[in-house]
Amino acid sequence: MVDTLCPSCGSRSPDVLDVLTDQRRRYSCQRCGEVWVAGDPQPVPRAAGGRRPAVQAYSRSRADFPTPEQVEPDRRARVEALKARFLAEHPAPEPRVAEFWATYQRVFAEDGLDRADPKAFHFFANSPVGAYAGQMTVFNNEWKDLGPREGARRVAESVRFLLYGPEDQVIEDRLTYLVQPGCPIGMKGWKEALLTKVLCIVEPDRFLPIVTYGSPDVGKRALARSIWGLELPAADRTSMTLGRLVVWSNDLLRALAGDGFAHAEHASSFLWWAKDFAGDLAGAAPARAAGGSASRR
Repeated sequence: MVDTLCPSCGSRSPDVLDVLTDQRRRYSCQRCGEVWVAGDPQPVPRAAGGRRPAVQAYSRSRADFPTPEQVEPDRRARVEALKARFLAEHPAPEPRVAEFWATYQRVFAEDGLDRADPKAFHFFANSPVGAYAGQMTVFNNEWKDLGPREGARRVAESVRFLLYGPEDQVIEDRLTYLVQPGCPIGMKGWKEALLTKVLCIVEPDRFLPIVTYGSPDVGKRALARSIWGLELPAADRTSMTLGRLVVWSNDLLRALAGDGFAHAEHASSFLWWAKDFAGDLAGAAPARAAGGSASRR
């Protein structure tokens, strides 16, 4: 008998569906059909020539991630001065965001996913309000091929696993599972950007609507470097999984941005604005007059 409990009904007789690359197992309950992942990530030897180290245990990996204390004091002071100017010029957030969030907080509620109109999922993926996830060509093509009903079912399955998955699995690792190639949950095109956008909706005070980690110039890693001079791990050269990098970099940027913003979307507007002052923040030149838009959209 497998020594793991179904998170839904408590049954002790699950089937093992497969073993993930980090040696965790994906189970299916024989009694109620619940699917979940259990176990701690284990180091996985890389093939010859591979450059990415094996996955480390969560606590060890978390302890190695950069912290706000690593920002040079002079640079932090320059960022704070720029933040004061931003808040003076842009004291109010984008007005459409709060209503959009409220709508989709109801859609993504655990009891709302199965009742949601398929059009709501499709609109969420393509709307730039709150967070722009980019061109959704892959998602839109898959949605068209599957049809709205099946597309909505797969989206709901993905969102449910991300937000309400096994309680003994942190959200970072649920996200990693969903974005891995060949994941049996979800659908094509509903990956890092849209899953991160979902997190922005359900936890608007925590998650910044910056929906990629490693994108040049606009990902969380690039913003940490250009604004605060912090070098975050490259996703393909670290033992930290993508889900952990996504969440931990979000929390780092949110802590660095600090208080004074209406919510995380307002803080992200400051980050998009501040990155254009990267040279000044690095001390390369005297600070110039503030200008430009508070939003990248």
